Amino acid sequence: MNSKRSSRRQFLQRAAAAGLAAGAVGSASAQSRGVAAKPEAKPMLAEASRFPVSGLEVTKRIDHITYYTPIQDSAGIITPAPLHFMQTHASEIPDLDPKEHRLTIHGMVERPLSFTLDELKRLPSVSRIHFVECHGNGSPARHSDHEKKGSGVPIQFVHGMTSCSEWTGVLLSVLLKETGLKKEASWLVYEGGDPGKYTYTLPLAKAMDDVMVAYAQNGEPVRPAQGHPLRMLVPGWEGPFSVKWLKHIKVVDQPYFTWNESMNHSIPRPDLGGKSRWHHFQMAPKSVIIADGHHRYETAVAYAKNHAGATDKMMAFCTLETPGLTILANHRLVHDVPAFSLDKLSTAARAWFEVAPFGGDPTTMTPTSRTIGVVAGSTAMVFRLRDDAARAIPWPGLTSRAWRELSVSILHEGLLKPSLGITDDTLDAGTHVDYTADQVEAVRAAREGRCQAAFLIAPTTGAELSAVVNAGELMPQKSTHFYPKMLDGLVWHRLPGV
Repeated sequence: MNSKRSSRRQFLQRAAAAGLAAGAVGSASAQSRGVAAKPEAKPMLAEASRFPVSGLEVTKRIDHITYYTPIQDSAGIITPAPLHFMQTHASEIPDLDPKEHRLTIHGMVERPLSFTLDELKRLPSVSRIHFVECHGNGSPARHSDHEKKGSGVPIQFVHGMTSCSEWTGVLLSVLLKETGLKKEASWLVYEGGDPGKYTYTLPLAKAMDDVMVAYAQNGEPVRPAQGHPLRMLVPGWEGPFSVKWLKHIKVVDQPYFTWNESMNHSIPRPDLGGKSRWHHFQMAPKSVIIADGHHRYETAVAYAKNHAGATDKMMAFCTLETPGLTILANHRLVHDVPAFSLDKLSTAARAWFEVAPFGGDPTTMTPTSRTIGVVAGSTAMVFRLRDDAARAIPWPGLTSRAWRELSVSILHEGLLKPSLGITDDTLDAGTHVDYTADQVEAVRAAREGRCQAAFLIAPTTGAELSAVVNAGELMPQKSTHFYPKMLDGLVWHRLPGV
């Protein structure tokens, strides 16, 4: 039995040796013929498609690197880690050894501690889905030079500084409790391991709520561009709070006005009269308001539901603060109202309005949200809604104060409906009201008898528009007229044989 085992073992050893020799000879033979040996094939399971749709875009400066997520091609809510946006206030991404990296917590604590990555991984972990968004996201001039080149700013450079991932790590509250916080503690100041030592401050209340020290992203270690080996993850707050390459946390009793907060991220704001606000916390929701061309949008959506191939709708977006963007008033030209009389209208309107003749040229009249000009023939009147009457108008249910303060709402609900019988259905039918954004043309139409009366209203402001839409309401019909208009139309191509 032993001899058989021995002979079998010798046979296998000789066969293995022969195979290795043959492999060596084959390899040497291939090299002698100048043919490179084929590398071992990788399993397709581990590779992405070799037909990528898009990838990260980047801008680089000596004090900034920004990678933009291809948000226009994103699917679902999770951003793949290689496509997650990144921004650093330095000219290089640090390459930190996870075995040497430490996270120290000190300051107003009873027990200053220093954690290795392995020690953090042994603590209770959580996995949560959170977005990270740069506070400059949505501002095309903030981090892109496309506008300077006159090429227009692609959507990836406008809205691509936000991404969403599943983050895994240790709740910061767990670590802070281990150190024993002193009663004076109220803020944290923390620092990254990047060349610029990026530093930010955080209220202790937020730190003890849902803040995480993350070491994994989407099931793998946090990548170097995302802060490997550790990053702070501050859910719902502006991206600068989520410091990458987290290295030090100091517990203090007041906010530290670090350079990145008080200088680099302190941006003059028009709504604050040009002043800057040092501390920005929660990332507010960002909405898209379809205020012009919404009928075409709704038609496209309805069409796509019944046509599987209709997957795209070309649209142009701009901010309400875009220089030169103007909202004009849509003045109402009323016609074909039975037994219309300006005197009867004035008498009925006095229940809610102060009515007086307008002695000047009505083309120079400046209506306000509560002041409406009415021109009929050679007569011009001014209707001003009284403060005490604003609550007496039978407003439609569930309308906000912002909606009721619109000039067009006051006109429709205070004059056209109750005094002239022009309802929403009448407006939809287009049988009694036409529109023009030209006040001179509106007055001329009334003077020449092409309409019974021209109602001159104030233009809707951007602030009014935002207030109504953010309240979840629809704007009244024909309440905005944006200028200038985008050039559009159809391009016809000659068809073969036609």
